Amino acid sequence: MGPVKIAAVVIVLLCLFSHAHFVRAETIYYAVSGGKNYEKETWHVGDLKNFNTKRPDNVFDLFTFERLADGTSKASREYSTPSGDWLFLLTYYYDHNRRLTKLKSEFRTFKGMDVVHDDEGMTRCVRSYSVTNTGKLRKMSEQITDMKSGREVKRTFYEPNVKHWMNLRDLPIQPKP
Repeated sequence: MGPVKIAAVVIVLLCLFSHAHFVRAETIYYAVSGGKNYEKETWHVGDLKNFNTKRPDNVFDLFTFERLADGTSKASREYSTPSGDWLFLLTYYYDHNRRLTKLKSEFRTFKGMDVVHDDEGMTRCVRSYSVTNTGKLRKMSEQITDMKSGREVKRTFYEPNVKHWMNLRDLPIQPKP
């Protein structure tokens, strides 16, 4: 199987795995990217069921939003690259004051390099963070696994910088009340 076919299979698998991330909310907020290098984003609001039925082209950043029964909020975000090289599944938790209190991050890439056995493979890195009073993320846990076997591994991998939404006002489009 050639590199293009492998990349296509990985993209399909990542999309299938990420679908479960957005099962509760009914509204989806998503950016359609355009321009030569997808550098321009236009944010839209839509019905989640319709979005899942016919996902628009060039959507690499999207989220759902949920107000929880205790008055706090949760945003579930899917952020990826146009090539399908990597995918972030992020869950942001906000307090009554609209500030981020904790973050769960799942990062998937098909090119993680094993530091012990000098091989590479599809890699999943799950992390959880708390947020300090000064607004800094503090890593609480991390688990890196091989996506094919499910076994825990020691791998290095490229991980892009993500501008996290530290406050509800940082969301690119404000959720409906």
